[in-house]
Amino acid sequence: AFRAPSAEEMLSAFGTFDGTPPNGSGQYPGQYFRVQNLSLLPEKTKTLSLTWDWRPHRQFNLITNAYQTRVEGVITTRADATPIQYIPGTTLTQTESKQNSGQDEYYGIDLIPQWQTHLGGSWNADLWGSYSYVNGNFRETLNGPKLELINIASNKVKLGVTMRYQDWLTITPRLQWIDQTSTGAVNREQNDRIKKTDSYTTASLHIGMHKLAGERLSLYFDIYNLFDERYYAAHTSSSSSVLQAVPQQPRTYMGTLEYRF
Repeated sequence: AFRAPSAEEMLSAFGTFDGTPPNGSGQYPGQYFRVQNLSLLPEKTKTLSLTWDWRPHRQFNLITNAYQTRVEGVITTRADATPIQYIPGTTLTQTESKQNSGQDEYYGIDLIPQWQTHLGGSWNADLWGSYSYVNGNFRETLNGPKLELINIASNKVKLGVTMRYQDWLTITPRLQWIDQTSTGAVNREQNDRIKKTDSYTTASLHIGMHKLAGERLSLYFDIYNLFDERYYAAHTSSSSSVLQAVPQQPRTYMGTLEYRF
């Protein structure tokens, strides 16, 4: 598999002149400029995966998936060894560009159980969940130090139950826990991340009513972040000091009407 470079990665170019007068040759000095790289290649991925679907009886099954992935030619932002002079009338003393210099290696396991049961009367329920573990490292250059993975939580847990009354009402509460996550802030001298977003737990509720108005109408009501938790998602920025943790939405309500003609 592969990931092609985005237009932003290939074409973005920016920087700021600080108002320094031109030098003796009439060239305006500049530094810290991003340069286009039209020669970027796709990142290439190789994955080995083993999956086991265990069904001891018709009401229960457990899916286990173990995997190992290696990504070559990862696109990273690197300083150019020789500043690229791409703006006429200027002398750029330092430029950087996106390059195929990185390498990712990670491994993990996913556990996905599901159990169906009868609650009594016209009520049935599907209980489901998942646990995900991932670990690994990345290098900004092929021979560079191994760094901790960013924007990936090592542990994730999701639990939920879908309760059904006959075939017209469903109620689904969900719960998820996300482990602390490293951001893009780097302390290269100590070879670690200097900022992590805290772990968090959120809940949601989904209610659906189906087959109304001659089986043409369905109504849905959702509450996201049910308990109005304040939490942050890890974020990678081109600067180690800009927006490393992004605030997430507070409690949110959504209603949906679906009519089949």
